[in-house]
Amino acid sequence: MRYRGKLIVLVAGFVLMVAIAGTASGTPPVGSATTIALNTGTVNGAVNMPANVGVKLITTASVDVVQTNSTAAAGWSSGWHSHNGPVIVSIKSGTLTVYSSACAGVTYGPGQAAGSAFVEPPNRPVLARNEGTTSVEWFTTQIIPTGSATRNDVSPGLCGLL
Repeated sequence: MRYRGKLIVLVAGFVLMVAIAGTASGTPPVGSATTIALNTGTVNGAVNMPANVGVKLITTASVDVVQTNSTAAAGWSSGWHSHNGPVIVSIKSGTLTVYSSACAGVTYGPGQAAGSAFVEPPNRPVLARNEGTTSVEWFTTQIIPTGSATRNDVSPGLCGLL
């Protein structure tokens, strides 16, 4: 009986700890958006492509390549997040404003001065928002360590933006 009581207290404490961690995990997306998984593949082993054409790709182990297509309505926000590897984003239509933790927003899309594509560096907090009046559509390609998460929520409060 004493063992069972201690086990119940231990399990209850664990559940409470998970609940607290879950509620403080970060900022969720806001507004309406859809994401379609296009494909996921794994590159087995390290990659070392020299920069003989101006592009260099080096990995130290196997990586997953994850491709998606997303559409978001006006007013949508991704919530603050980061990724475990670089993310290449190409805007098909509309505009997407991306904020770094330095609180500077850059707007991307067809016809924008910043261009219609960008790269999110790994492990750096970003927030993407559709600040336009129409929907925005974009494609992403993530290169991440095999089996790792495609998104990590970041604690709220950066720049006062959601």
